[in-house]
Amino acid sequence: MKIVVLRPERRVGATVIDLNRASAQLPARLLNFIEAGGPALEQAKRVIDRFGHAAPARDGIVEALSTLKLHAPEPDRGERLTLWGS
Repeated sequence: MKIVVLRPERRVGATVIDLNRASAQLPARLLNFIEAGGPALEQAKRVIDRFGHAAPARDGIVEALSTLKLHAPEPDRGERLTLWGS
């Protein structure tokens, strides 16, 4: 399983399965998905088992990778990383 951030809304998805569209129990934001931990990962695995072999459809749950714009994962912590040296 690989997690990617896609669409202008920056939803979380694995390969080309939109986890949040497939299961409302899963958070749409990457940071919330990470914070949810093991239970979210187990639910994501169930979604992949269900939709892993499905063809792209209009519902937006499964999409062709070639039709998506991928984004770098950027959790919204509002924190800054500061480095300095002497």
